[in-house]
Amino acid sequence: MTVTHRYRWACVLALPLLLLCAAARAADSGNASAGADDRGARIFAEHGCAGCHGTDGKKITTGPSLGSVANNPYEMLHKVMNGQPAEAMPSLRALDPQVSVDIVVHLQTLPK
Repeated sequence: MTVTHRYRWACVLALPLLLLCAAARAADSGNASAGADDRGARIFAEHGCAGCHGTDGKKITTGPSLGSVANNPYEMLHKVMNGQPAEAMPSLRALDPQVSVDIVVHLQTLPK
């Protein structure tokens, strides 16, 4: 098994755990989805995501809106954490993984 395959499997296995941790963490603070969405929306704005994607996720016209592809949380978390190769989207891997999970939760609330 190559390093790339190991890495992909590690991501696939880690995502459910990250999402469960996010839900548990948000549940501790009250409303699970609202808490993660609020944090995700704040992070989306503060880290410049909205500058390229727009506050509604529809600003980029060369691809689908973020809300329409956010139904695959595995893919979204991978893109948020690793960026988009050959594009201007940076990797957020240097931040706490919870930040990436909160962004993914917020993306799922954007209009399709």
